[in-house]
Amino acid sequence: RDLRSRKTEWVELAAALLERKKTTLRSLAEVYGEMGIRPELHFLQRVVERFEDWRIANRRIGFADMLHEPVTAIESDPVVRARVTDKVDMILVDEYQDTNEIQHLLLRAIAGRRARVTVVGDPDQTIYEFRGADPGFILRRFAEDF
Repeated sequence: RDLRSRKTEWVELAAALLERKKTTLRSLAEVYGEMGIRPELHFLQRVVERFEDWRIANRRIGFADMLHEPVTAIESDPVVRARVTDKVDMILVDEYQDTNEIQHLLLRAIAGRRARVTVVGDPDQTIYEFRGADPGFILRRFAEDF
């Protein structure tokens, strides 16, 4: 196929790569590998990196940034972490089977050692796997972290 006919496919794949990256704290290269993107499309990592440079320089955020940026700050800065951790007594989360890594990390940070955390969900009803939801968070990680 020619370049123009593939443009839509590449833009959609780059957008999916960016969105999936923002559901984790892993590097773009790691997420690229996990998604099984063909090696000849490696240039998409540069596309995503340049878009992120533009987004930050122009002070823009997308939906995924609303969780990714705060969690990145919490995980990397002890002062920020201290401002959000151990401030609440109880947390209840519904539909936890649709939790992704960034959401789990945010819950863990907010709960700290103080909060009693209860989650509800059915791992057989996970429907947001396209955005990193993993029933492993309700089946294993919750018990490990809380």
